[in-house]
Amino acid sequence: MVAALASLLTDIEDSVARGGLGRRDGLLRGLTTLFTDEAPRLGEDQVAAFDAVILHLAREMEDAARAELSERLADIPNAPRGVVRDLAFDAVLAVARPVLARSRRLVDADLAALASRRGQGHLLAMARRLVLKPAVADILVARGEPEVVRLVAGNPGARFTPQGFMALGDRAFADADLGQMLARRGDLPADLRLRLANFARVRAAEPTPTPLPPVRSNALLAAEVFVSTQARRVDIDEGVLIAWIRAGKVMEALVGLARLAGVPSQMAVDAYESGSYEPLLPIVRSIRFGWRILSSLTTARTADEPPPEMMHDVMQAFQGLSVVAAQAQVRAAAARYRRP
Repeated sequence: MVAALASLLTDIEDSVARGGLGRRDGLLRGLTTLFTDEAPRLGEDQVAAFDAVILHLAREMEDAARAELSERLADIPNAPRGVVRDLAFDAVLAVARPVLARSRRLVDADLAALASRRGQGHLLAMARRLVLKPAVADILVARGEPEVVRLVAGNPGARFTPQGFMALGDRAFADADLGQMLARRGDLPADLRLRLANFARVRAAEPTPTPLPPVRSNALLAAEVFVSTQARRVDIDEGVLIAWIRAGKVMEALVGLARLAGVPSQMAVDAYESGSYEPLLPIVRSIRFGWRILSSLTTARTADEPPPEMMHDVMQAFQGLSVVAAQAQVRAAAARYRRP
């Protein structure tokens, strides 16, 4: 078999020289069919011989042919390792997706490298794998957008380090669906399960806020002018914002908060008006402000004093969110506000 394939490689080179890419495409399909038919009966040495020939052909093929090859090899347990790896590292998502999602021939080091550098489409494909080791799953949580993170959190074959679970918990502060997925995992650490239960109680107990009139652009502009003027006179800090809130200047305090966090003013206003403490929490935490500012804004938003048990749970949520995780959430949310 090995000698025959070596001879075939020479024949292929001659045929390609005479027939061009069209000829090569036909040869690749025929050789792949031969491999898939014989795969259950091939040893590793024979697979390695196929590997060399198919890789030689596939590297010069166009994206459509490589995507077809990826689909055909993705579910074969002893697929040629070199070919599978070459397809997985292809920047074209249609080519890489099948083997990233399904091939068992990829090693964890390659998956981790790809998870560290590729875009969200590639990460989404990896999140679907039947088995995800912690070294890969943790990177998907760190780099993935919400769709990726939810998928990997709901994947029963994914395993996480303690740090990975902590990052998932941080992401769940702003994503109720993710929190529900985590709560269903049997391997969830006990302390994180308790934190998620606290979040759920807060959401259930939080009173419906008194409806606020819609923000008028001139009101927001006036608040921004006020804050800009004040910033030239004093250093705006947590104490200044709390004083504004107590004086009824909530809009000004929100603009000041946004200014310190480096986010659009409208983002802070929308977070305040959302009816939940959750969107405000990462903004406050990202600039290392203490509990008082979040408590003051939560209290100012409702007509009645919030129940003590609710404020206790909000405090626990505040203390459980790391500054680094809060800053990552704020950057992602701000980017959506800034998109044209």
